[in-house]
Amino acid sequence: MKRQLKWILAILVALFILLWINLASVIRLFVLQPEVLEKDYTFNLPYPFQEINLLTPDGAELNGLWLPVKEAKATILYFHGNRDNLVRWVEIAQQYKKYGTNVMVVDYRSYGKSTGKVTEENLLQDAILWYEKAVELSKGQKIILFGRSLGSGFAIYVANQKKVEALILETPYTSMVAVIDTHVPYFIAQRTDLKLENEDFLTKIKVPTIIFHGTADEVIPYEIGRKVYTSMEPQTTKLVTLDSGGHNNLSSFSTYWNELDDWMAKLIEK
Repeated sequence: MKRQLKWILAILVALFILLWINLASVIRLFVLQPEVLEKDYTFNLPYPFQEINLLTPDGAELNGLWLPVKEAKATILYFHGNRDNLVRWVEIAQQYKKYGTNVMVVDYRSYGKSTGKVTEENLLQDAILWYEKAVELSKGQKIILFGRSLGSGFAIYVANQKKVEALILETPYTSMVAVIDTHVPYFIAQRTDLKLENEDFLTKIKVPTIIFHGTADEVIPYEIGRKVYTSMEPQTTKLVTLDSGGHNNLSSFSTYWNELDDWMAKLIEK
């Protein structure tokens, strides 16, 4: 009996060590939750679009969609949230064409048709590549960055590295560790290899920024979104608090669109 217990304990210890060693990979899957598309998948959209494929310096292939409008006033580069792929996110991103803006929405590595090794450095550099492609396709128009949830980290990074007109953040975060820490103990959260620490970047952003966050957000708590706001330049940043708003339903609130309509109208008129 004692011998059996020793074997069971040894197995449990070995499993714990194996899990601890691979914890970063486990957390990455929990954070990203991507869904792959076959390479021959054909997008069938009821509006004009162009499928874009970018080859990165390390050999990865990135997939995105360009949604042009006639006589565009600006271009929105949309960095989507976690889960799924462009099949879902293009339908969300295309809503913002109503402002007379082109929209580019992109899949990250491991999402949809996008390939390549997933590291924080690679994801951030990919975001820069997409910015450069948006600039090329928009032919000198204003670039507005839109970061939703996971994508807010990439939008914030690009806003610090490149010239942009404005920034829209929906359910953003100060760091990925801070988000994960609200779901699991800190000693587990800090094991992530996707830290996406935004706080230093936030203080340097000077362009007009609007932030949307719900008080009932169960994924990225409102307090984190508010900290994003308080870390930014108060003269150029606006926080729209949606009472009882969750993580995925903010666009169902009339206040969301009313506030964004007014903010975009002033921005485009400049």
